[in-house]
Amino acid sequence: MGDLLLEVLSHHGQILKADNVEMVNLPTTKGPTTILNNHTSYMSLLNIGVLRYKKNGIEKKVALGTHGLVEVYKNHITVYVHTAENAESIDVLRAKRAKELAEGLLSKGISEIEAGFKADLALKKALIRLSLGKYDEN
Repeated sequence: MGDLLLEVLSHHGQILKADNVEMVNLPTTKGPTTILNNHTSYMSLLNIGVLRYKKNGIEKKVALGTHGLVEVYKNHITVYVHTAENAESIDVLRAKRAKELAEGLLSKGISEIEAGFKADLALKKALIRLSLGKYDEN
């Protein structure tokens, strides 16, 4: 059993709160970083990617849809991002449409899309969501 408390927060509110976590692996700008019990205080920038954590021996995943920040202090891991989704709640069809739209825009040389978002970032987010989402063809 772990002693870590993991929180994933956005300006929309708390996305995840898990206690008794054994391990957290994060996509930091310096590469994958694993946090274990009694880790030293730590702060880093995050990339778009997959946050993995283990609780009760079961690995769970969260798609980080934007860059962000992680802070570790006294076995409390706080992740600050604009968007994140638990793997179980990903809408795969929506992610596929977003991927196709971003790929189409990039193939036409259009790098900016609605509200100033970058098409390449939209594509990365869609690919992360698709890698975690469950798709049922029926």
